[in-house]
Amino acid sequence: MTIHLNKNCLSFSLPIPTEMVPTFIFGILLIGAVLFYQLQHSETVTLLAILIVSIWGYYLWMEWKQTQEKSKKEQTSEIEKITNIPKYYANTSLPNQIVDLQFLPKQNTKYVKRNPLLIDILKDIRFITLFDKARYYHLVLAMDRFQKTYIYMLIRRYRIQDAMPLFYDLQELILEYMYSFIVITPVRLKHTYGLYPHERIHLQIEQFQKVSKTMVDVLHNFATIELKLPHFPEHVPKTYQNNRKNVLP
Repeated sequence: MTIHLNKNCLSFSLPIPTEMVPTFIFGILLIGAVLFYQLQHSETVTLLAILIVSIWGYYLWMEWKQTQEKSKKEQTSEIEKITNIPKYYANTSLPNQIVDLQFLPKQNTKYVKRNPLLIDILKDIRFITLFDKARYYHLVLAMDRFQKTYIYMLIRRYRIQDAMPLFYDLQELILEYMYSFIVITPVRLKHTYGLYPHERIHLQIEQFQKVSKTMVDVLHNFATIELKLPHFPEHVPKTYQNNRKNVLP
């Protein structure tokens, strides 16, 4: 309330509200008024039954909400275990021709977590850590940079003409890592039933090829339709990769 003092009189003026009441509040008030009108002449037994059902429904809803939150936390924790690279790699030079993969980022991996399909691949072949943890973590880091490059091109932080060659190099590197898992992994695991490592690896190699092809198609459409680029950088396979399906590079 604002008070204005004049010589002749003392006047009051109310401030004009600058924001309107949200529409959903009017909806709640209207529903509440209708329910009150319908229930005001109801018997006590009916009102008591409605109250008990409402309390029970609220209890079930709270239980469901807590279960969902718990499930979400467990899922997040599992993803962290799959994608987080141990800190002892932070100060270690990782031998790799791609500069972006020579050192672990300060914030660890964060981009690969945004792609559920890549997470599923890493989750399915996580048994590789039983035989070569370092190589598995190299794969995680390569996938993280792979997803980062993809995102940065879509948000225009990287020029597609410049970043696509790196994207293709990371794609080839990931396939090399995955093919190399076949060499270090036995055909069968003695103490694990129903798991055939080589079949699982080949399956995830095919899955990654499908995922990466879809990502390239998205980038191609983005470049030609949205950016209207006259030329999209095509992938030129290296000589040694010709006619080498399911063969270790």
